[in-house]
Amino acid sequence: MIAGHVFLVIGAVWLLLSRLGAAPRHLSETTVLLAALHFHFSGFALQILVAGVGRKLSATSRALRLVVACVSPSAAVAIALIAAGNLLALPLLKFCGVIAMVLCVVALAGLCVVAARASAERAARWLFASSATVLASGMLLAAAYGLAELTVPTPMSLALMTTTHGLANQLGVALCVLALTIRPEGCHSGTP
Repeated sequence: MIAGHVFLVIGAVWLLLSRLGAAPRHLSETTVLLAALHFHFSGFALQILVAGVGRKLSATSRALRLVVACVSPSAAVAIALIAAGNLLALPLLKFCGVIAMVLCVVALAGLCVVAARASAERAARWLFASSATVLASGMLLAAAYGLAELTVPTPMSLALMTTTHGLANQLGVALCVLALTIRPEGCHSGTP
């Protein structure tokens, strides 16, 4: 959770830079805005979701608890690699970060599937399963785009990528948050 809060501050700084029209080094204004968005979603929101889904699955197997324990720090390292790759203009470093982030979010999607199966509430099952599908799809787009950046002079347009990948991430995060807020039947606001 500490990393999530740090990423929220970093995302806010990037957002401020974007609104001021300030771009460090060789970065475009679009890249600065995308950095702000990624630190909020891939940084802050991802850490919160991993913690929430982890709490939901805390009574499950040791193997699942180990996955939860690995995803959060791995995602923190992944976003740092992506940022460093952008700042230092090192496409291979950025690609390594992208692949690590894809693996982390796909792992979260897998945890959402397990949470869906473990949920007694029909709405929570549907929301977790939908979140898993959308998050995994959005991250497969990110992997394809990252690979294309390394190999093809002009991959899919950035506008198309931000629309498809960005929308998938926003929807996947929202669905997961909604699933986490559903209380078990018979549980009122004052009881866990």
